Amino acid sequence: MQAKCVIPIWCRASRANQNVLDEADYAKAHNVPLLPLRIQAAELPLGFRGLHTLDLIGWKGDPADPAIQELLRNVGRTIAARPTVLRIGNKQTELPTFFRSVSSHETALQPAAALQALRLFRADALLVSAYDIIKEKSEKQRNQMISDLEFCRSGEAVVLLDSGNYEASRKKDTTWTIGQLHEALTVTPHDVAFCFDDLNPPSDVEGVSRRVFESVERDAHQTRMPVLPIVHAPRKADGDINFSLIPETMKRVCLELQAKRSSWHIGFVPQSALEGTYVYHL
Repeated sequence: MQAKCVIPIWCRASRANQNVLDEADYAKAHNVPLLPLRIQAAELPLGFRGLHTLDLIGWKGDPADPAIQELLRNVGRTIAARPTVLRIGNKQTELPTFFRSVSSHETALQPAAALQALRLFRADALLVSAYDIIKEKSEKQRNQMISDLEFCRSGEAVVLLDSGNYEASRKKDTTWTIGQLHEALTVTPHDVAFCFDDLNPPSDVEGVSRRVFESVERDAHQTRMPVLPIVHAPRKADGDINFSLIPETMKRVCLELQAKRSSWHIGFVPQSALEGTYVYHL
């Protein structure tokens, strides 16, 4: 259910309407906040009498009415509330979530050894690089990494697959390609993945958002798991980061991906699960 809140309007007609009761029950069962109000002197249905219900009996349509103003405040607080859990598929983890990184560039341990350590300590969320999976020269080590990731996922851990561009750029490896990320998406157990991010984005909002959207759309066809966008802030001619483009760019990316999501048969970024998780890099 995508609704952030539901407003049951109780009156004699709605109180006796099974569809209204069923919809309110459905929202309640899925932990969607209910903000009921009453427009007639009707008895509240069983199961909803303990909820704070605003009294709008006799309301004449005045937008300044204290009850309407209270409703608007309640709606604002409810839909603006920060989520407390991150839901991905049938898994969830409490927010804020710390993804323990497995990286051949950042961590002291080699990726295979780091994964074994995280498996031992039953990490609830971990980040593994597509670069380290594909670039691992030892087939035995690669198979062990895949096996450890499968074990972690079976234990309800959330596995986030990074695009590999971070390791490739830090190691100045220009051979890393989109095709290699797609190979990693095929062979690596994961719950969510980052798209192949553009490290040198265009200098305008339209160009940046279009590149990100195309990357997510392309990479989402390589996995049945959610694919997250990464937005890199472009640089100005003098080399400084152009922060001013970020708000509008993020808005464009969110709107475009949300509009397209319903027409794709494979999943990416369920709004209720990953809202607010779009990432931008400097």
